[in-house]
Amino acid sequence: MPFSTEALLRAMAPIDLVVEKFIASLNGDTDNRHSEDAEVECSESESTIINVPIWATPEVGQYKFAQIVSRVVLSRFTPTKRYVRRLLTRYVAKIEREAGVEIEDETLAGLIAEHAFSPSRSFASSAATSGGGGLAGGDVPDPNAYGCVSFAIPKSNGTAVAESSCSVISDNIVGVRVYPHHNDVGVRRLWEAGGALAEYLLTFPELIKGRVVLELGAGVGFTGIVAAGICAPKCLYLTDYTDTCLENMRHNIDFNADWLQRQGVYVETMENVMSKRRGNVLTCGYLEWSEYSNANDSLFAVSDAEILLAADVVYDVLYIPNLVRTVKRLLQEGKKTDNGETADTPHFERKAIFATTFRNAETFFLFTSELRNEGIKCEYTDTQTMKNLAQIFPCYFNQPREDVRICTMMA
Repeated sequence: MPFSTEALLRAMAPIDLVVEKFIASLNGDTDNRHSEDAEVECSESESTIINVPIWATPEVGQYKFAQIVSRVVLSRFTPTKRYVRRLLTRYVAKIEREAGVEIEDETLAGLIAEHAFSPSRSFASSAATSGGGGLAGGDVPDPNAYGCVSFAIPKSNGTAVAESSCSVISDNIVGVRVYPHHNDVGVRRLWEAGGALAEYLLTFPELIKGRVVLELGAGVGFTGIVAAGICAPKCLYLTDYTDTCLENMRHNIDFNADWLQRQGVYVETMENVMSKRRGNVLTCGYLEWSEYSNANDSLFAVSDAEILLAADVVYDVLYIPNLVRTVKRLLQEGKKTDNGETADTPHFERKAIFATTFRNAETFFLFTSELRNEGIKCEYTDTQTMKNLAQIFPCYFNQPREDVRICTMMA
């Protein structure tokens, strides 16, 4: 895993992955090992400290772990309290079970107290057995509980911000609010294909630079926010259809307003976009596929889109027919003249760029069949190009990026 402990924590990566990364980072870093003087100062018994793994010692392991967690918890982009509590539980359990030491670092002890659990040996044992979630009074997932996932954004030359400096270069961090246990999948997290599409656009910004772009099923809005800030489209519409998703998307745009402003992006309401006609605009609004694909009148606010984006929208066979018809209609809008007739030679042939995580063969087959039936041409990005994409955003926890396929469609 090419990401630091802090980067994984900010992404709310699986608990075990974060702890394992932290341990590996200390075990492989000789600069962090104790000097003889430090051993004498921090322990009454040299033989005892020598037998304690470096990741568990109060003066190094506990201290460093507490500093990393504190930086993230005290930032604007705080993970859910349940997540932080489970992370602390797992680390404490590992210290007590495998190293046989107590919590002595004051900052770590303060985090433990703040997140309301007691690091007793009996508790640590039960927590380790139950997966880190068994707390006094219960730790049942709350669908209304939210937190933030945040990611370092690449510099303008295409290279990622050094992870060692991410905690202090806050200007290069973009975060979005997520509801990990909500029944609306659009607000749960940054899905794998959303991260892959963002990485793809950051590698090939010319695909949308200066263009009017529409994202279907934008979810938490992360892909579009990053694309608007780095790739300089003329206008980028983020769309979805549930009230929960749209409210959260607006929140996330506002939450990153300072970063967007530094990138030269104007945030507007959907109603004001067409009237102001200025470049580098980001907006969001309602677009429901069945309504749009079956409507006789065009939605004026989005009918000028030249590039369509979508990530992880191919997941339910019930939605695919309306999704494909929506894509077809939006692509064909670019071939119409001012009087509504189809033009023989459009000025710019509209394209749709979809990132899809391969989860179910039947769903994927239906999607490709519907595209073919509607006369939509589809070309997949070759395997080598996908392999060469830098992995910038740690979000491939359920499925690897190799399972994400990016295709370009034209009508």
